[in-house]
Amino acid sequence: MTTSVPSSPVEFLEAQRLAQAKENGFAFFLIRPSDGMPGFAYSIGMAQHDLPELLCYFNTEEMGIATMGLLHNLCTTLIASEKRFGRNDTLGVFCNRTIKATDPDVTYTPTLLQGDSYMYALKTVLTRAVMFRKSLGLPQVIELRHDDVPTIDAIRAQLMLKAS
Repeated sequence: MTTSVPSSPVEFLEAQRLAQAKENGFAFFLIRPSDGMPGFAYSIGMAQHDLPELLCYFNTEEMGIATMGLLHNLCTTLIASEKRFGRNDTLGVFCNRTIKATDPDVTYTPTLLQGDSYMYALKTVLTRAVMFRKSLGLPQVIELRHDDVPTIDAIRAQLMLKAS
């Protein structure tokens, strides 16, 4: 048996989350807002349940904490639903509804990322899931969109404008 020691704090965190996802069914990475850009949180491990990973942007630290709770509840519910009703029925219902947060005025719309948005998410957003992808393959990704927070497409466009 070969044991490898992570060579950086990021690799250590990734190895820790990978172990957590394998043990608990899923784990999360949280990236705080900075430099005028929103923060985001995303799941890893949902692919082992044949479900998409979840991604959600937020504007403030407080929203980040609430987002983690929301993602935890959604991942738990999706896994239970997939076991009971199957993948297609679970995702069909999930992607065709509005999700209410604990604040009734806050809602999220699940959107399955495709094309350039999907590739952008894998290459620049869900970057701490590399170890997990090596063992499970490329996951699908559902973005939870909230009216007051830019979408992945808007963020990508904004970064492209800054770069040019």
